[in-house]
Amino acid sequence: MEALGLELPSPCREVLWPLPAYLLWATFHDCEDAARELQSQIQEARADLARRGMRF
Repeated sequence: MEALGLELPSPCREVLWPLPAYLLWATFHDCEDAARELQSQIQEARADLARRGMRF
């Protein structure tokens, strides 16, 4: 922000720097249905690869 001539107080910077990660967590932390669907797709992919001869 210094390049723009804006100097934020230290407490503001301490709050703002982790904000993007927090917003991602707040958006995606409660996706139980999506997690189950993803696990199902992973199992299907593993089964398909096992049929093709790949071992895990």
